[in-house]
Parts: sequence; C-alpha cells; structure tokens
Amino acid sequence: MRVYLGGPVDPASLDICLQWRLDAEALLAAHSMTAVNPCRDGRHPVARDDGKITGMPVPPHELVRRDKADIRSCQALLVYWPAETAKRGIGTTMEIALAGEWSIPVILVDPGGQVADHPWVQVYVTERHSDID
Repeated sequence: MRVYLGGPVDPASLDICLQWRLDAEALLAAHSMTAVNPCRDGRHPVARDDGKITGMPVPPHELVRRDKADIRSCQALLVYWPAETAKRGIGTTMEIALAGEWSIPVILVDPGGQVADHPWVQVYVTERHSDID
C-alpha cells in the first residue's frame, strides 16, 4: 500500500513538518507500506531565520503536477496538521479535496483542532484523530 504524506509545510514549524514525514516513512515501512513524501528531494519551502518563505525549489506547475500524480498513485492520504502550524495550508486542503474526489481515503491527524471545522475537511476526510500515535 502506498500512503501520501500530506500536511502543511509552514516555515514557522518547518522542522516539525519535515520530521513527522520521516518518522511516518519508517513506521509505514515497518508495516510493509510505502510512504510518498512530497518533500522528498528537497521540495519544500526555503525559509529564512525569521520564518518567511524565500522561495520554492521548483516551479509551481511542476510541484502541483508531481503532487497530483503522487496522490493518484496512492491508496490512502495521511494528513498531519501540527498544532504549531501558524496558518492553514491551502495546498493541503487541495490535496484533501483531490483525494476525496478520487475516492482515496483521507486520514487526518489534527491535534490542535485547526481544520476539523473546515467544510472541505468535513466532507472529504474519512477518519479524524487528535494525535499522531
């Protein structure tokens, strides 16, 4: 089974947003599942010390094209929304909607309760959890 690792890549918590994906890759591999990490190959925002994004390493159309292909190739979408995330992730909401439209189950982990009330999340998320464990 292939599982896409969705979730905001917020520069205010970039380390958290990247580390959970590495942890999930190891956990899923231990259960004979393959994690698809959209931040692989350094494809995540470049942030300054003050947390502002300075740029993306690839053009937007290339990033979206690859993410869509990755989501379509998976049997599930695991979304982690860290409580430390400073804003709602527009791209992550798009990933949730695409997965839902393509009948791919979406598992949301939202410890801060930041997005559970969002209409698109309510419609497309299959399961909700408050902690990553």
